[in-house]
Amino acid sequence: MSNSVVSSEATTNSHEEIAKRAAAAFWHCEPKDTFAQSLSALYPWLHKHSIFLVKNIKHVKILVVVSQEGVATPFPSANAIGPLNGLLESENIQLPDSLSPEKLSSAIRAFTLGPGGFVASPSFWDAQQRSLKMWTTRDPTGGPALFHKYCQNPVLSREGQHWKLDFYYFNDKGGVEKWSASGDAREVLDIDSSPAAPDGTFVFPYG
Repeated sequence: MSNSVVSSEATTNSHEEIAKRAAAAFWHCEPKDTFAQSLSALYPWLHKHSIFLVKNIKHVKILVVVSQEGVATPFPSANAIGPLNGLLESENIQLPDSLSPEKLSSAIRAFTLGPGGFVASPSFWDAQQRSLKMWTTRDPTGGPALFHKYCQNPVLSREGQHWKLDFYYFNDKGGVEKWSASGDAREVLDIDSSPAAPDGTFVFPYG
């Protein structure tokens, strides 16, 4: 095995431990009571950071981003937009063009409210056909049509130097959220979310 591969694996392992310690400090628990999973494959635009989904023994979860220098930042934070913009700037992301509307939607939701769920889209509808019966357990008759109603692509619009992004998000509590975000080329300026379908409308089929 080459030295570069060994170094890469060592970095991943050390960053995982850093992420666990940061999450433990956030929750006031011991690092041994946390579990970390790398999500780098889901965020390929993060070139200068590692990202981990960290859970505790109560199954509460947060995202922890670790820089190349080993500095850990838990997400979400009290100042939701600020850390997100800092991360985007450090990765030299030009908004909104550096990310697809779906990836930008995912980042906005995950880094400001937390992980757990999926950005809605027609491709998400297609991918959920095998799980649709579980999703719609509470309303087998009308549930599929309601589920399909929200499976719309994120809509990106522009006006001058500013952009606006509207999207739906299926959360892990069985609800659907309606999101609207706006900004310019440098940063996200405003975010708003509201329930489109209340939690418990669907049954989230994933652990």
